[in-house]
Amino acid sequence: MSMQEWKCLVAAGLIALATSHNPAYALMIDDFTQGPITLGSEGSNLGGGVSETQTGLDPNHVVAGTRELFVATVTSDSVVTPTTLTIHPDAIDGRLRVTSATVDGDDRPITYFIVRYGSEDTPLNFDATQHGNAIKIHNIRTNFENENLSPLHDMIRVADEDGASAVPFEVPGNDGAFDLILPFSSFDADFENVHYIDFIFARARQRDAFIAFDAISIVPEPGSLALLGLSGITLLWRRRPELRCASRLNRP
Repeated sequence: MSMQEWKCLVAAGLIALATSHNPAYALMIDDFTQGPITLGSEGSNLGGGVSETQTGLDPNHVVAGTRELFVATVTSDSVVTPTTLTIHPDAIDGRLRVTSATVDGDDRPITYFIVRYGSEDTPLNFDATQHGNAIKIHNIRTNFENENLSPLHDMIRVADEDGASAVPFEVPGNDGAFDLILPFSSFDADFENVHYIDFIFARARQRDAFIAFDAISIVPEPGSLALLGLSGITLLWRRRPELRCASRLNRP
């Protein structure tokens, strides 16, 4: 095989990899098909929140087989129906779903919840860079308003042996389902030795609202796959126009 034919094969392979082999995830942190649960917080502040640690879950679906959940309501009024966090593996409108509380009064309560993987006492100790370079939350749906609730924020917090780095993000309401992707480079954390990951949501003051999503994973950034495809295209582009890869590769 000539050098030119070898370049054609490499280019074709790179393009095929970038355009065809595009998995939904490289490492599943949680697809919420394990451990169905319902938690309700009737308290009116973070101290009145409810937590639950689920263990013994299938590590093929939940990283390290364990997840921690916390849900709370923040309001100045009495809670009538609690803020509710539900994991329903068969749900078609979000396998993890949180619904805001209703209150006896005019206040619009804050819905606050955390999903955690690993901890300071039982760190994950895994190298996320072996699986990708971004964190993805799949198919987010919500009708919450997007208000500034400082000091509470939607954020992802990643901890290594030296501490934790948190990156806030915004979830627009009423825009249909969408994916959120945050690259590792957004964090000041060592993704080669992740101790724990928190997904923290503090949703706007609004009654009868919900937020839901289907999965959390580690993925390659879309730009990484695009660059991979461009490298193949560049190899082809550098060939003389009169030469055709297909004809060279198919000749006897």
